[in-house]
Amino acid sequence: MSNETHITIRGNLGAQPVLHTGPSGGKVARFDVAVSVARYLRETETTDVRPPQWFAVKAFGQLGENVCESTNKGTPVIVRGELVTEYWTDAANQEHSRQVVRADSVGIDLRNGTARYMKVMRNSPEAEAADAPRDAVDVSGATELEEDEPAPYAVVGDTPPF
Repeated sequence: MSNETHITIRGNLGAQPVLHTGPSGGKVARFDVAVSVARYLRETETTDVRPPQWFAVKAFGQLGENVCESTNKGTPVIVRGELVTEYWTDAANQEHSRQVVRADSVGIDLRNGTARYMKVMRNSPEAEAADAPRDAVDVSGATELEEDEPAPYAVVGDTPPF
């Protein structure tokens, strides 16, 4: 067993994630997540709201690209990854360090909202086939739903959609 520290954080993006490309062509998304802590105090019937804790996060490769395409400033996210300390020396020869979460998964927090999932296939024969023109679909017999009416599930064969 190794000495890695894995953590899970739940918070909101502080800004739009930024995607960087390294000298070797590898991609990394960098973003900050604000984690707010609020506790209800029963004795005083008040809420104790503390200043947010900020976490620097890096997501590499496909994960980083997907984060940049799927999130914006304020998006509620859940991030799981390894907590590491990065060290560097600036131009004035001063040494610095900071803790960073190297994400192995990032998801949108669905406690207060909804999302749509779409699988992404990049640089593969399947992706090229997905980009090919498709035959037109006849929707002349379709009926329009009222605004408040939920959309029905499409069932293929005897398999439910869930």
